[in-house]
Amino acid sequence: MSQADAAAQAISEERPSIDIVAGVRAAKAIAAADAKRAAGEGATTKAGKGKKEDNDLRAAIKMDEHTIPIEDLYARWNIDPEIGLTSKQVLKLQDGGNNLNQLTPPKEMSEIMKLLHTQTGPFNLLLWAGAILCFIGYGLQQSVDNLYLGIVLTTVVTITGIFEYLQERNASSLMNKFKNMLPPKALVNRNGQGFQPLDSLQLCCGDMVRIKAGQKIPADIRVISASDDMTVEQSALTGEPDQIKKGPKLVHETVIESNNLLFFGTLCPSGTCDGIVVNIGDNTFMGRISAITTGTKENLSPIKVEINRFVFLVSGVACFLGVTFFIIGWVLKTDPITNLVFMIGIIVANVPEGLLATVQVCLSLTAQRMFTKNVLVKKLDSVETLGSTSCICSDKTGTLTINKMTIANVCVDQTIFETADGIRTKQFDMVNVDDDSIKRITRCMTICNNANWIDASKVCERDNQPYPGLKVGDAIEFRKLIQVKGAEDEARIMWEPSGDASESAMIKFSQEQPLFEDECYKIAGVDKASEPCPGINKARLSYPAISCEVEGTKKTWEIQFNSKNKYQVSVHKQPGSDAALLLMKGAPERILNRCDFAWEKGERVPMTPELRQSYEELNLELAAMGRRCLAFAEHDLDPEKYPASWDGFELSPVNYPIGDDEDEKKKEIEEAKANNKPLPSMDACGKLTYIGLAALIDPPRKQVPGAVEKCKSAGIKVVMVTGDHPATAHAIAKEVGIIWGKTEKDMRKENAKKYDGVESFTVGHPNYDEAEDPDFAPAIVVAGWEFDHLTDSATWDDYLRHGQIVFARTSPQQKLIIVENFQERGQVVAVTGDGVNDAPALKKADIGVAMGIMGSDVSKEAANMILLDDNFASIVAGVEEGRLIFDNLKKSIAYTLSSNIPEISPFLAFIVIGVPLPLSTILILCVDLGTDMVPAISMAWENAEADIMSRNPRNKYTDHLVTLKLVCFAYLQIGVVQALAGFFSWMTVLNDYGYPSYTLPTLGQFDNWGKQVLYCKLKGGLLRNEAGGAFAKSYDDMDMAERQAAMAAGFSFWDSDNVDFTTEKVTTGVDIGTVVQCTYPGKNYQGSATEEPAVSSWNDVFSNKVYFKKEQASDTVDYTGGYMLPTTQSILALHKAGYIEYTPFKSRMSPFYDSRWNAWPISEKGSGLGIFGMGKTTLNLIHYQTQPLGQFTLVPDTKTHDNLYADITIPARAMWKDDAALDEFKVNGINRDGLDKAYKTAVWNMPGRGLSPTTYNTETKLSETNLKDFTVYPMEANAVHFDYTNDPASKVSTDRVGNSTFSVGGTIVNRLYSWAGAADWDVIRGTNAAKEMYSAKVYMNVVSRMMQREALAHAQCAGFICIIVVQWADLMICKTRWLSIRQQGMVNPVMNFGLLFETSLGCFLCYIPGLGDVLGTRPIRFQHWFPGMPFCLFIFFYDEIRKYLMRSTSTKVRDKDTKKMNNNPGWLERMTYY
Repeated sequence: MSQADAAAQAISEERPSIDIVAGVRAAKAIAAADAKRAAGEGATTKAGKGKKEDNDLRAAIKMDEHTIPIEDLYARWNIDPEIGLTSKQVLKLQDGGNNLNQLTPPKEMSEIMKLLHTQTGPFNLLLWAGAILCFIGYGLQQSVDNLYLGIVLTTVVTITGIFEYLQERNASSLMNKFKNMLPPKALVNRNGQGFQPLDSLQLCCGDMVRIKAGQKIPADIRVISASDDMTVEQSALTGEPDQIKKGPKLVHETVIESNNLLFFGTLCPSGTCDGIVVNIGDNTFMGRISAITTGTKENLSPIKVEINRFVFLVSGVACFLGVTFFIIGWVLKTDPITNLVFMIGIIVANVPEGLLATVQVCLSLTAQRMFTKNVLVKKLDSVETLGSTSCICSDKTGTLTINKMTIANVCVDQTIFETADGIRTKQFDMVNVDDDSIKRITRCMTICNNANWIDASKVCERDNQPYPGLKVGDAIEFRKLIQVKGAEDEARIMWEPSGDASESAMIKFSQEQPLFEDECYKIAGVDKASEPCPGINKARLSYPAISCEVEGTKKTWEIQFNSKNKYQVSVHKQPGSDAALLLMKGAPERILNRCDFAWEKGERVPMTPELRQSYEELNLELAAMGRRCLAFAEHDLDPEKYPASWDGFELSPVNYPIGDDEDEKKKEIEEAKANNKPLPSMDACGKLTYIGLAALIDPPRKQVPGAVEKCKSAGIKVVMVTGDHPATAHAIAKEVGIIWGKTEKDMRKENAKKYDGVESFTVGHPNYDEAEDPDFAPAIVVAGWEFDHLTDSATWDDYLRHGQIVFARTSPQQKLIIVENFQERGQVVAVTGDGVNDAPALKKADIGVAMGIMGSDVSKEAANMILLDDNFASIVAGVEEGRLIFDNLKKSIAYTLSSNIPEISPFLAFIVIGVPLPLSTILILCVDLGTDMVPAISMAWENAEADIMSRNPRNKYTDHLVTLKLVCFAYLQIGVVQALAGFFSWMTVLNDYGYPSYTLPTLGQFDNWGKQVLYCKLKGGLLRNEAGGAFAKSYDDMDMAERQAAMAAGFSFWDSDNVDFTTEKVTTGVDIGTVVQCTYPGKNYQGSATEEPAVSSWNDVFSNKVYFKKEQASDTVDYTGGYMLPTTQSILALHKAGYIEYTPFKSRMSPFYDSRWNAWPISEKGSGLGIFGMGKTTLNLIHYQTQPLGQFTLVPDTKTHDNLYADITIPARAMWKDDAALDEFKVNGINRDGLDKAYKTAVWNMPGRGLSPTTYNTETKLSETNLKDFTVYPMEANAVHFDYTNDPASKVSTDRVGNSTFSVGGTIVNRLYSWAGAADWDVIRGTNAAKEMYSAKVYMNVVSRMMQREALAHAQCAGFICIIVVQWADLMICKTRWLSIRQQGMVNPVMNFGLLFETSLGCFLCYIPGLGDVLGTRPIRFQHWFPGMPFCLFIFFYDEIRKYLMRSTSTKVRDKDTKKMNNNPGWLERMTYY
């Protein structure tokens, strides 16, 4: 039989309410698939290499073991059913242990690799790269800023990776959940030894097994024989709690619905059966699902896609900027190492270090909030995924419905009524419990019923369970009014029934109904007035079941329901008499045909054809409503023939009236006679009296219609995917609002009714425009037999174009196919499910949602979230939370990114215009991982601006987490303003400390700031001493010699002011001064980078025992680590050009000035702390990165001289004794020989080899031509500023120059360089000078350098505080994307705390003693908090105006059908709304 024929046959077997057009559609689709198979084309949508295995998994399970005769099955496995498999057969089947009854586990990654994998996400890799670059920067320059930043980045990425690993670790147990379904033992008959326990792992196909009550099914088994009460609960497989009757007879050919197959992992609650194993391990039905589930690759979540995209953008921008400005620095001849370090700084500044932690914390907080709404989040990134959902494929049973069958309608007296627990459509009247017909049908529901109440459910076992106020041992009310979020309060039944779903529904209805008659109250011992509705147990007392003992065995007068008869019969003793009452319930078509009478309004009337047709139509009407109908009948047995005491009743063949057909009975009698079997009795043909119908339904949860309505308004398509009947699914879908329009069937039916049977019209027909076109029906119900894995893409396009969709009678494979087709069309799909059969779809979906109460372990493991209350409305609450967190993450990122510009721009300014670095990397770290963290995270608590559930789901292709609009807003708008504010604060502070902003360009080049003495050309002002006293003459009135003399006298601080602080009067003739220009001495000497001395202490520097050893090949060692250093000639050149050592008096009056800087002891223990390049004992590479002790002097090569001290360094002030010496370019007017004799014991030496003799001669002279416009200095020794010529008149080629450190009276002359301590001077002039001088203390004047350093640190700290100030406004504007802050309000307590936190943290970092040494922060002046305030106000009002104009130029219109808000954006929204 072809699948098309099978589909047509399936259609004919379904209820009459099934659409025949759907059947035709199915037949066409399956016929097309058949044709493809014949042609060998394969699946259209799955074509391509590598897809065959996937197609095989998605194909419906094909097997014939349940359809072929049992004898053929024995033959297939070559077994004798009495003997079972032989040991030889078992060995062959097990293939040496390669074919055991177990599921093949997928390849798993080790735990350590999983942990490492979490450390290598795109964002993690970006942070790792930043950390490595920081460590490289530290290695190049030993800057602790880079070291701290590298350590913190490493810590951040490690902790977040571990956090992610712990969150996802539970996913690895999925396969174990499948393994747990295998029972440890099975009863197996092998070698004819009877049923013996055997390890289930050893089962083989063909094994004869026995299943008993309470046992798990160990494999897929074909039933051979079974007891009448044999049932299997398949909830682990299907999620449906009903117990399925199983037996040897085939009723349904569909594998999952076959009654003669038992499936691996399901449970046998009652009965026993014998069977044959037909599938084991991976080939079982459960094994196939396991293969699909564990083999299904999870897609990257939308939030991960967005973060990866963001990382790509940030990385690209960071690398582009870093490389670009590295090239610029190279063109500008920036020191290569400095250039590389600051390229690293630019890259790191672009990385939002705190964003990864912020995202994780925000998602965690949202997950906690969702838990309070009964949604348990297993994977954090699924929080946002749920908010991105555009399509929810929801299971029906237990999710949309309460998973408890309920009597929704009762039909008696040819009238349909509604019940209190049913769906209130107000289409029918409520039941009248006092009506005679209602009493009769209630009696039948109560008495002909095996269900009962579980006693344990009537007594409280835990305080406040199942409702508040209860104590252990308290009686639980039958019905209790329960508050339901999002719906009216619900009067919920609290007792739990035992029995199948239908019978449980009946006793729920009957529990609150009155007894049939007054006699029943008497027998039950109940006062009718005080207890009119005593319950089912009291009702059953008045109608006891009739039974007798036959040969010691109790026999009850009843016929149990079975799939063949489709009815149940029970006989009971009537109250107060010996008469017997027969009650029957079952399928309507079976019951109605057994009745010749009916109860109509209290009278027993004949069943006329019209009455019969009326009840048939009522049955169809209820069926069309999706109800499961049961009919009820009764018969007062003749007390003469069938008294209540009669023990002659037979269960088979039946010998009392049950309404059998007489003609059929006569045929049975004839067949029995021919086969020598017991003869059936014609007594069974006695007709019954029809009572009515009960319509059962698993009603929707009360919150679901509202939740579905919310989804529609949010633009989310809710699709029902269920294994239930199409008519039932359609009815529930209409009840909850998934379907509200007409289906193709509805339109055809209405057209036929209106146009005399014509269902549709072609284009051009006169009725075409007036009639409804079924091809454009808004709703569709697709049955499972209409599609499979080979269905072509065009058919799927036709299915999924509908806005209202229901898939019914679907298999696990089909659920997976449905999800994939939605995803292929760009939908973000959420799937709900509870059974193992749902696991593949749950795992494949963008977001899988399992049921917490009814869900199987496997479904829970495969899902991303679990609904703790199994309620669809909770999903909608989760969607709302997911949308909110996406909005809030956007706001958080906008807030975080805006500070990137004030973090990056300082590096750009440093590279491009060479200013001192306005913001250090450690302060960037303080912003990103300190002050910005709590405010950014506080966005997670921000309320929705508007009804976010009235707009479309975000388009994953266009609506990104970080869009171009957001980048423009954060970078080019707010970020630029913040950067300007930061620069303004930085320049303001430096100006306040004597460093005007116009002098700063180029001062940051070549890593000079704070490491070299600064020289400035000054105009006006005066010189002051440390106490503030002014020198007698103004600066402009002095020549260079006088200025040097004044500074030697202690007036070394220049002040632009003209007030003498000692007299508090304006100095006569002194103008307000200005700094014209500043620069540093040229670095025109480069010593060796390889001949590093083994120096252990500063004394070694001066002891000659390291640097000057005669046994060396050369006379001297000139190690400088390869760094360029300034020389005496550089300083002379600056003096000649009018530059002087610059120490601003404004810095002298600052809170950071320290008078000890004038004589800093660099050789004492701890003295180097905080002074760059000044270690406590060792002379290392760092020393040469700053201006070192003394200066190198450029001299000719002196290798031919005998003098040991050929190349030396001298303090530059030794050359400043008189102006004539400068003019003559001589030193104190003393020649080489004189210097040798006069200062041999008064000078210490540092290495400094002269330049190559091929370049310089022994007699050289400085050229004055290049001293006129001195602005920058060279990188090479052969500098453009120094042109050495052969001029015998100049005597600068000195071997050694003396140190005139002390003048008369001990006044320090050499204030800016180094000298031996005064207390040691007399010692080293004595007899043992050569020995004693080595123990002298060494001092250095570091005033100029420390002023630069501290002024910059204060300015940087002020820039850091300015970022905090402008971030106040940034936080307030980012809390809304649309509304004014006046509308949104400052009601977010965490955000308010965040404002306070970042301000307090800024104060803490700046003003707590000791932190500044580590972080580079300083206790800035109070007024330096205010330069950023105007910018803060500008940002706030700028954005408020932007949002006002955006709202004013845009309009929103609500769709009247879906309530969805459609937005018509204005020009400003299109340009700036992010």
